[in-house]
Amino acid sequence: MTNGKLLALACFAAFLLVAGRAPAADLCLDMRLQCNGFEPNWQFTTGRDAAGNTIIRFVDPENPKWQTQPLVIRSCLLQGSPNDFEISTAAPLGLLGNITEQTCIEPNGDSAGFSINATFNQGALTSSPREVGGTGCCRRVE
Repeated sequence: MTNGKLLALACFAAFLLVAGRAPAADLCLDMRLQCNGFEPNWQFTTGRDAAGNTIIRFVDPENPKWQTQPLVIRSCLLQGSPNDFEISTAAPLGLLGNITEQTCIEPNGDSAGFSINATFNQGALTSSPREVGGTGCCRRVE
């Protein structure tokens, strides 16, 4: 192997080492959204906590104290193509949502700028959560 190839291989290995240490949260977008789902009903807003971590505040009527204490959990919103996004959380919620920038009409007739297809563990804070899926609309909030 030539010196040039060895140097290129060493540089690539060093890049992988550094890139491997970067936390996944560095890739998460800081875009605030409010999303509402229908059948089943749910709602969440994206944001950041005091430490700067990306989070969602998830309201699920199946959870205890859902009206006053939403489930606050770390999340990550990633951008795929220019108008497609994916949001995810770990357990207990296990949310996985595909968000598309397109007109979405809510049941009350209001128009939103994004649609969402999501699966999550309904009743995540109960003794018997179950995975459900549904659709909804999202809008940007500032």
